[in-house]
Amino acid sequence: MKKSNLFIALFSFNLLINQPPAFAVKSSLLNERVDSNIDINDLRKKAEAGDKESQLLLGAAFAQGKDVQQDDAQALLWFQKAAQQGDAMAQHNLGVMYAEGKGIKQDYSQALMWLQKAGEQGYAPAQGALGAMYDNGVGVKQDYSQALMWYKKAAEQGLAIAQNNLGFMYDEGKGVKQDYPQALMWYKKAAAQGLAMAQHNLGSMYDEGKGVKQDYTQALMLYKKAAEQGFAPAQYNLGLMYDKGKGVRKDNLQASVWFQKAAQQGYTPVQAIGEKIKKMIQ
Repeated sequence: MKKSNLFIALFSFNLLINQPPAFAVKSSLLNERVDSNIDINDLRKKAEAGDKESQLLLGAAFAQGKDVQQDDAQALLWFQKAAQQGDAMAQHNLGVMYAEGKGIKQDYSQALMWLQKAGEQGYAPAQGALGAMYDNGVGVKQDYSQALMWYKKAAEQGLAIAQNNLGFMYDEGKGVKQDYPQALMWYKKAAAQGLAMAQHNLGSMYDEGKGVKQDYTQALMLYKKAAEQGFAPAQYNLGLMYDKGKGVRKDNLQASVWFQKAAQQGYTPVQAIGEKIKKMIQ
């Protein structure tokens, strides 16, 4: 079963599951939350006085539209002020805004610069985003060795998306010698945090017996966890398990249910078995 590599660096929420290797693009803007008890006027005064934490929070308020009208340009302004004072979260958020073209013209060079500053301070979301940019050659020449390095830094801090991506690098031998036990270890860490893509990838390892003894029961359980979160490749693979009776009693009805859920998300492999699904539900 094809594994999925989550491209976390910004841009949009499109799920590009039909490209080898598959990856998803997810925005990582704003990990911090604006406290609902904060007085926005007091926050503005502190921000204007140069307090970097207040500048960060005010930027977040404008980005989220919390107690103020949503305004990307104002969010960018305040993130920039905090970033220039060395705040890692602000540097990360500023990098994201440049990458997404929010409040300013899209500029990958600026995005890379600010994410690098945050990453060098040890901020895991920025490290993960840098890994994705090098992995996919966005705003920088594709470099799997650099991608591996940044993913590992973020993964070791417990960032689930980076753990999945690091597992994928070991699984596919990208920037490193192929190593199924290492892939399995990192998929497990991400899956334990509930990341659907990692649950799916770990399920594939058990399904195929890669780095672990083949175990259809474990594969089925993991596919189901990911499928119930709406992850289309897992929905498709779960359908296959029911269709073939792998790890579970053969059940055409359940197979058709999961195939259709994947199809509703536009998962292209399902289209190849369209006639078979029709026969299942007749």
